[in-house]
Amino acid sequence: MKILLIGPAGSGKGTIGEMVSDYLNISQVSLGHILREVPESHQWYRKINEQMDEGMLVDQDKAAALLKEELEKEKYTGGFVLDGWFRSMENVRLYVPEIDKAFYLSIPRDESVKRLTSRRTCEKCGDIYNIYFSPPREAEICDECGGKLRQRDDDTLEAINERLDIFEEETVPVIEYLKEKGILIEINGLGSPQEVFERVKSVLGI
Repeated sequence: MKILLIGPAGSGKGTIGEMVSDYLNISQVSLGHILREVPESHQWYRKINEQMDEGMLVDQDKAAALLKEELEKEKYTGGFVLDGWFRSMENVRLYVPEIDKAFYLSIPRDESVKRLTSRRTCEKCGDIYNIYFSPPREAEICDECGGKLRQRDDDTLEAINERLDIFEEETVPVIEYLKEKGILIEINGLGSPQEVFERVKSVLGI
């Protein structure tokens, strides 16, 4: 089964994607991961990394080409869980991978803000915590490696509101597009990851 996860920042796409991937035994595909893993030998390596380092959106034609190249690999013939694409109608214009079901993880704007402003990332190993929902055993210290936890630059209130504005402007039209194709399923994204996953699982039909 080929599944798309879509939703605003903080809706839990990565977490739910991992749970669905494990449950169905299919690969999880994240555009962000693909872009971060572009090898130094690649012709677009320098350009892509410059744009990411500056907090800019990577050229969407390049992102589309890399995603298409990835999804054409044999390991995805049995299915995948995708997030990070279908964020705008420009994405749709550039590349539309085959999708069986699109799950829209819906949460209110104030919940996105609460989740993201309380997110902390380990400087050393990259593990992610949430001071409300999944706090570390010791405040500001990573359970795994003892590294210091910090708030990402894009998790400030100003940056979050800007991302949510972009979602409403650019991604909501894509949600309508997927609804018209008859593959969109809206999922209440409130609650624990397990609760949200159970809602997704109930409509997978497997």
